[in-house]
Amino acid sequence: MFDFKALETIINIARLSNEAKVLEPNAEPEGVYFIQKPTGEVEKQQAERPHRRHLVHDIPSMIVALSVSEEPVSIFYNSQKIVGFYNDLSRRESVTMELGYSPQMDELASIANALPHGVDYAQADLIRWMRITMGGCVRPSVIDSVRLVRFEQSQAVDSTVQRGKASISKTQQAELTNAQSLPESFLCTVPVFKNASLPFKADLRVMLEPDEKNSQFTLAMVPMDFEIAANQSEDRLGELINSIMCSLGKGFTLMGKKKQIAATQKSDHH
Repeated sequence: MFDFKALETIINIARLSNEAKVLEPNAEPEGVYFIQKPTGEVEKQQAERPHRRHLVHDIPSMIVALSVSEEPVSIFYNSQKIVGFYNDLSRRESVTMELGYSPQMDELASIANALPHGVDYAQADLIRWMRITMGGCVRPSVIDSVRLVRFEQSQAVDSTVQRGKASISKTQQAELTNAQSLPESFLCTVPVFKNASLPFKADLRVMLEPDEKNSQFTLAMVPMDFEIAANQSEDRLGELINSIMCSLGKGFTLMGKKKQIAATQKSDHH
């Protein structure tokens, strides 16, 4: 009986022997290879170089890296990163600067998202949050006013609910002493981005409400305040990049979160 499988193997071997062979000599630079055709002719080839991704840590370094391009560059940015492309058509080579929100902005984002109630803190935890987690972002007078508050319970019958006193039972009520200096809200002046080379700051107001019943404080924020501050910071970032690129007289396209911010042609003046 004829072995058709063996015949198929012989045909495949013959076909492969007639095809071009790829040779990669060790002495050649990376990406250089040779093709040996069935005729014996050898042809040298250069592989297309891989995409190059450069990382920088500040805007001046990014501008210097992009300035070597002879073509107009494209720059895209948002709150997380800035990415510049040497050639917007191929996008094979880029420069990236990582951003992201600062830890303090992330803290306020968690409060802004905790609607409608807010975030509860025991007194010691709130003081620690203001002094350490948000260090330098809250005025010392606000921290002092929180530290002076005393939660006390006494035997009484009082159904009145007001700031500084709230009824919690028929025979027991919670009282808040030293509350007269406690502000209803306070301002947090926080760094926007965790990249220290961008010293943008945002002022965000936080509501402060004592909870006499549970001997704690509640922090809350007005809806949309955080998003407004974040958008304003991104706008300032775009203005900074646009200003630097315009001063260089270099053609560029600048794209923000949702729209094209600027587009210029390379200046002919030196």
